[in-house]
Amino acid sequence: MGKTAVGLYETSAEARQVLNDLVKDGFPRNDIHIMVGDHTNRQLREWFDDQPGTAAQSQSQWSSSNATSRLISLGVPRDDAENYEEALHRGHALVSASTTDQRISEAVDIMSRHHILDIHERMRGWNGGKAQENSQTRTMQTGEETTLPVVEEELRVGKREVDRGGVRIRAHVTETPVDETVSLREEHVQVERRPVDRPISEGDVDKLRDQTLEVRESGEEAVVDKQARIVEEVVVRKDVDTHQEQIHDTVRRTDVDVEQISGKDWQRFNNDFQTHYNTHFANTGRAYNNYEPAYRYGYTLGSRADWRGRSWEQIEPDARRQWESEYRDQGAWEDFKDAVRHGWQRVTS
Repeated sequence: MGKTAVGLYETSAEARQVLNDLVKDGFPRNDIHIMVGDHTNRQLREWFDDQPGTAAQSQSQWSSSNATSRLISLGVPRDDAENYEEALHRGHALVSASTTDQRISEAVDIMSRHHILDIHERMRGWNGGKAQENSQTRTMQTGEETTLPVVEEELRVGKREVDRGGVRIRAHVTETPVDETVSLREEHVQVERRPVDRPISEGDVDKLRDQTLEVRESGEEAVVDKQARIVEEVVVRKDVDTHQEQIHDTVRRTDVDVEQISGKDWQRFNNDFQTHYNTHFANTGRAYNNYEPAYRYGYTLGSRADWRGRSWEQIEPDARRQWESEYRDQGAWEDFKDAVRHGWQRVTS
């Protein structure tokens, strides 16, 4: 087997329909696998139809740690295998078909006839729901060490051979009616009796005996002869040319910002922040504890060395984006931006 086609579907019923279509098109049943997940107990299993000898196999299950390895063994890249595993745990179904290089496109076409899911789009949606969880602050113990990886994508441009069609030439025989005119000669013997009354001569005496006279008729008939001649040649030639193609894409990299937070300075500013709260926000119905994250966020912005010397108008767009990404569970930016700005002004002034 040369390659493996993989498709993710919403339900196991859709996956079984894909399997049936593949089998109808001549793909061996033993080379087609369906993996289904159980989102309630984080287990995965492979689905088998009710064929003799597979009853025990249909109950086989494996832990989530082995599911990725199972997919990798089918030819799925590790990153995609881990994403597919997450999709299986969420109740989706996966179909894989191992086949030759010549039939891989046909297998993909059959899978695409059904509602195939985009795993990358699904992962973006699931990861979006985890943004709050991923942005939580973690407290480290003394002597503990942790690492934050800096990830950078590398663009790799290669090339592969694709089928772009071609020319099919067929030679077949056609018949064309042909009319020709030819002159044919025919001979006909005419027999005529004429009455005669004259004395016999000496020369006629020799004719008084039995005689036989045979006169034959001849004629011409048309004779047709065909001779095949080559009157034209069709020359087939395949030319190869090369061209330059500019690839445009983007690569991503994670940048890590390191901010210094001083506990002693925070306590000194905290009293001022409480006074500001009592003056401006006490009548909003929210306690100081609701505004403290905004003051602390402004304090952090004012402590950033790379933002020093910039006005509030210059940093507000970036500050808002970071708030809506990491602090959106605290509340809307418009409700707390004045507290953030006051915290930033107290530190920078």
